[in-house]
Amino acid sequence: MRYLLLSAKVLDMSIKLDLKAIAKRAVKKSTGQYTSLKVLELYPAKNKTQKSSLEEGTLKVQFPDLGIEIRNIIYKIRPEKVVTIILPYKIYPKEGQKLKKGQKPKFVSIDILSFMDEEVWENVRDEIKRQTLELFEKSQL
Repeated sequence: MRYLLLSAKVLDMSIKLDLKAIAKRAVKKSTGQYTSLKVLELYPAKNKTQKSSLEEGTLKVQFPDLGIEIRNIIYKIRPEKVVTIILPYKIYPKEGQKLKKGQKPKFVSIDILSFMDEEVWENVRDEIKRQTLELFEKSQL
């Protein structure tokens, strides 16, 4: 019985390692090849909150090799053509608050998605920025 449990744990570990290897291959900045990541669509906000940006909204990204599609990634494009990307998050009221009448509650934001490997996130982020800017410029023609 112990042997089966041990082999299952080893199997789980190898699967995790394979997924990490795929994610690292998904975007390789050093080779200049951008594969397995595609910004599918930009969803510009109808009412921009910042006048200092050319466009802001959310976008959808697909990782075909992993079979994953990530939605609600926030983007902002400034006039200098600099793109800012924020991964999806959810806002919750802070626990244990004792509010007095008329007092506003405090909130905490919790990331829905995060990358454990900083290098992978940097490569993915840079590629999302590049493709977002390309889609934006095509839409302006």
